[in-house]
Amino acid sequence: MEKLLEQLGYTTPFIYAAAAYRLFSWLDENASDKGKATLAGAMNLRDYENEEIAAALVEFFDKIYTRPLLTLRAFSRSLLFTLIATLVVLFEMRGLAPAFVETTTAFLIGGTIIAYPFNAVTDYVSLFIIRPWLRRIGTRPILALLTGTLLGFLVVGFGTAARTMVYIWLALNPSRIDRLPYALYQTFFASYPALLVFSWLPLMAVAIAIARAMNPISRTVQIGQRLLRDGSDHPLKVVGCFAAIIVFVIAMAWQSLFSGARPQGAL
Repeated sequence: MEKLLEQLGYTTPFIYAAAAYRLFSWLDENASDKGKATLAGAMNLRDYENEEIAAALVEFFDKIYTRPLLTLRAFSRSLLFTLIATLVVLFEMRGLAPAFVETTTAFLIGGTIIAYPFNAVTDYVSLFIIRPWLRRIGTRPILALLTGTLLGFLVVGFGTAARTMVYIWLALNPSRIDRLPYALYQTFFASYPALLVFSWLPLMAVAIAIARAMNPISRTVQIGQRLLRDGSDHPLKVVGCFAAIIVFVIAMAWQSLFSGARPQGAL
């Protein structure tokens, strides 16, 4: 098992990059032609009606989370995304000893598992805020995606603050006051998966920004599209290519920074 985990540690950047590309590729396969044409135009700095751009972003959002949001199907999909994010965080944080709080990995893992229901709820609630925001601010897609991410973070932050207050209340018991620093750190650590769920929003924003910035110089969007079959009709696959590169670079940087901090044989 240790050998398997070690090998997975070397290949995870490729896995994460492939997953990012696959998400946008799947989205491209299921989005409407009108939505994709609008996105392609926005990436090429063509003139499109503002309402069409906002509608395209909302459509992509609905394809991922389904609609209406107030259904068991949408809730189940949100739960699944939070679970995947939780497993990724647990895998990446295995064996890492925090530098400024003396606690155990098992303590943090336990807290993350316990926090999963809370994270799942805050992630789901965030959808009801992000979706109308994309419709309202979607006329400026990059700003809409980035600020939508921030709104999701704020909802998760409120949930984390609520759990923190519970820990503080419990710590008022003199017999538990010494555990307060550990509990607080565990609370904030356990919120990471809830934040990771929204990573596709800034990824899409950055990918669109890169395409726009490079378009006047080398018409990168067209170059990327030539590498894909019928690429002119699949702009989300181009976004997926940029997103995959970004995820791969971030994962490699994370691995370079923390691979030495993980003890041998740590699970």
